[in-house]
Amino acid sequence: MNGKRKFLLLLLLFLILVNSIVFTISKCIIKESKTLGTNVSKPVIRLENNTDLDLTNDNLYNSKKFNIMNYTNNEINEVSLSYYIEIVYTDIDTSQIEITLTRNNKNVIITDNITETFPLKASEKQNDQFILNVNYKNGSDIKGKIELKLYSYQNPPEVAS
Repeated sequence: MNGKRKFLLLLLLFLILVNSIVFTISKCIIKESKTLGTNVSKPVIRLENNTDLDLTNDNLYNSKKFNIMNYTNNEINEVSLSYYIEIVYTDIDTSQIEITLTRNNKNVIITDNITETFPLKASEKQNDQFILNVNYKNGSDIKGKIELKLYSYQNPPEVAS
C-alpha cells in the first residue's frame, strides 16, 4: 500500500506540475493591437455664376460666362478630379440655334450635349473660365432656357513604377 500511495502521490504531483506548466504558457501569450489613423481626402469643385441662360428674341446673340474652380476661400482640392458639363435645353428647338463653348479661350468639343472631359488638379489652385455663346439662325422666334449641369469624378491614384 505504501507503494500505491507513492505512485498516486507522484501521479498527483505530476498532474499538478503539468497543469501549472500549461497555465504558465497560456499566461505568456501577448496580444498587441495598433490603431492606424486614416484621413479621407476632401474633393472641392465649384461652379460659379451658374444661372440659367434665358433665350429671347431681344438679341440674336447671347453669351454667358462662368468659372469652374477646385478651391474655396478656405479649402483646396486634395484629390485629382475630372469633370464634364452637360448642356440641357428647355423648350428650345436646337436646330434653330448654334452653340459654342470656350474654356480658357480654347474651343470645347461638345458631343450629344456633353463636353469633353477636363482635369482638375490636386493641391494646386485651378480656375477654368468658360464662355457659352448662343447664335440664333435665320432670325428664328426662340424662347427657352439653357441649363448647365456639372459632373465630376475622382481619378484613380497614380501607381508608381
